[in-house]
Amino acid sequence: VEVEGGEFEMGAQPRSPQNPNVDNDESPQRRISVPNFRLGVTPVTQAQWKDVMGDNPSHNKGDDLPVDT
Repeated sequence: VEVEGGEFEMGAQPRSPQNPNVDNDESPQRRISVPNFRLGVTPVTQAQWKDVMGDNPSHNKGDDLPVDT
């Protein structure tokens, strides 16, 4: 399916008394642009993954099963 790209604010505002649960690696907040992209409508099977990546990281093995790790 086609997914329309766009822009969003990635990250968090700096830690403050109003925002105490922010880790240091979550800021600074910045604007990100994502181009349009296509997304498969079914999970990637382990056979498909092996064809592209050369390995199979899944715990539950089976060529027709989705990649689970």
